[in-house]
Amino acid sequence: MHGYFARTNRLVVSAALLTSLVACSSSESNTTQDAGADAGALDSGATDLGVLDLGLADLGTSDSGASDSGASDSGATDSGATDSGASDAGSVDGGPLDAGARVPAVHRATAVACTDERGAGSGSGGTGPCGSDADCTEGPNGRCMRSTGGAPINTCSYDECFMDSDCSTDTVCDCRADATSNAPNRCLTSACVTDSDCGVSGFCSPSVDPEAVNYPFVGYFCHTPEDSCVDDADCTSSGLARCAYDSSASHWACSDRGFFPP
Repeated sequence: MHGYFARTNRLVVSAALLTSLVACSSSESNTTQDAGADAGALDSGATDLGVLDLGLADLGTSDSGASDSGASDSGATDSGATDSGASDAGSVDGGPLDAGARVPAVHRATAVACTDERGAGSGSGGTGPCGSDADCTEGPNGRCMRSTGGAPINTCSYDECFMDSDCSTDTVCDCRADATSNAPNRCLTSACVTDSDCGVSGFCSPSVDPEAVNYPFVGYFCHTPEDSCVDDADCTSSGLARCAYDSSASHWACSDRGFFPP
């Protein structure tokens, strides 16, 4: 009987020990799983932080791009303002025109030498002192020219000058348009010789006679703040109208008065 109880006790103890070992093993397994889960959560958190940092970096790039874009827009606006200002400065209102507001199409910035080449005369075969250019030998570049008004009579025409020094004081050597023109170079008594004679930002331009706008230039004159025209294009009252210096009014104005001899 004693042996029976001894064996029973050993079995109970063995069962208790086995139960204890199973419990320990289960606890260690749970601890390992929890630690692994915690480590995984930490790694996941670190990953999330990395993604967050990357997102912040992208946001920084976006902000920088927006700033650059703003700077570009600002530059475009400044450029537009400059263009607008240039456009406004070029406009000319009606009424008296400031000579400095627009550069005349024709003005004398500096004295220049005229060409010594000249186109053929227009009087070939006509009546008068000459019948061809060969008959005009009393001066330089003689040409036989037919008169443009009145009776068609031929007369000889000569170059009067090739530079200002060939003319008298306060006189400009007015050059023909180009080497193919048959018009003569002429000395014109003038109020100015170059733009510098007209003050700062002034202009010295050739003018026809306002009483005979269909004839060549008669002299050079300064533009003034009281001018009502700058170029012939400003005068549209008729096809004959020209912008001419009016000595009686001391400024430039449009005129369509021509001279037509009988």
